[in-house]
Amino acid sequence: IGRQTHHPILAVAAVLVGPYMVSFHSRLFGLGMTDLRASFGLSFDEGAWLNTFANAPQLLIAPAVGWLVATFGIRRILVPAALLYALTSALIPTTSGFTALVLLHVVHGLLLGIFVPATLMIILRNLPMKWWITGIALYAFRTAFTANAGTALVDIYVQHLGWQFLYWQDVFLAPLLALLAWFGAPAEKVNRDMLERADWGGMMLFGAGLTLLFISVDQGNRLDWFQSGLVITMLIGG
Repeated sequence: IGRQTHHPILAVAAVLVGPYMVSFHSRLFGLGMTDLRASFGLSFDEGAWLNTFANAPQLLIAPAVGWLVATFGIRRILVPAALLYALTSALIPTTSGFTALVLLHVVHGLLLGIFVPATLMIILRNLPMKWWITGIALYAFRTAFTANAGTALVDIYVQHLGWQFLYWQDVFLAPLLALLAWFGAPAEKVNRDMLERADWGGMMLFGAGLTLLFISVDQGNRLDWFQSGLVITMLIGG
């Protein structure tokens, strides 16, 4: 009898850490934006655009995540993404200059977009049916939990530990996700059939469309909606 090389419950724990990490970061980033603008030396408009660039890339990558996980396996997708995300989270508070901040936040947002979409698929594939409801409940609970706990965390970080921990919190959480995914997920072979039949155009266009729509909605109120050529262009493009 061969030794078990993976532990499905750890894989499920890994994909549950991801959505909680994403929700916490979104909450902390939104509540702490005033402090972040002051710390980075940004104007109000630059702060608004930074928020857009930080969140829009999540939608760009999201439509492809289920296919990526099914094709390449949980380990190949989640482990490198989590480690690169931890590195990006560590670098952002040490960065100055709006352009550099935007580029890092775009990468940060793309990586964040990987951690949520495949969660339910992985839960249903790795847990016995009797545990499906529990797994789905833990996944759904994150919204209410992070919305309420996030307010207290912003106060603790900004007032006592330093605003940098709005990002550095994930420097600790993301490696935990990578560790759980590495030991929890099987070492799967690349699914060559899915790779050959990939709908690259569909995934790219769907992600781009969602991203353009998000930009138009996120900037719409600030730019006065249909009085802005940018908003109209983003809506039509989306």
